[in-house]
Amino acid sequence: MEMKPQREWTYDRGDDRWKHCWNQARASFVPGRRGQVGKCSNQITDAIATELLRDGLYDKDLLVEGNDCLYPEEVFAVYDGAIYVAVPTRPGISYHGYPYKGSLNKRLVKRLQAKADEADCGVKFKKWVKEYIK
Repeated sequence: MEMKPQREWTYDRGDDRWKHCWNQARASFVPGRRGQVGKCSNQITDAIATELLRDGLYDKDLLVEGNDCLYPEEVFAVYDGAIYVAVPTRPGISYHGYPYKGSLNKRLVKRLQAKADEADCGVKFKKWVKEYIK
C-alpha cells in the first residue's frame, strides 16, 4: 500500500514560544543571538496559519516517512507577499511556521508567485524575493 501525505496537519503556535512574534502587521527579520530571526505578521491568526499550512507547497520528492505516514520537512506559503516556511513540531501531525529567507529552487518560487498573484500580493512577493531569496 502506497503511503501519501495527509493534509490535515495542525498549526502549532507553541505555548510560551515568542521568538517569531512581534507587534508589526508585516513580516521581517531582526538581529538575534545566532543570526537573523524571522518575525511573523501580527495579522496571522491560528486559523490563517492553519489555512496557509494546509494549502502550502512542498517538494513531493523530499517526503519523509514517520508516524505511519509521509510528510514534508518544509511547507512553504505566501501571506501578504512574504514567504513563510513551516517545519514539523510533531512529524506528520503538526507544524510551526515563520518567515523564510535563503535559497529556493526556481520552480517553487514560480509556484509561490502564482499563489501570491492569486492573493493579490504579487508586487510585494517580488520585492520579498528580491530582498530575501537567493
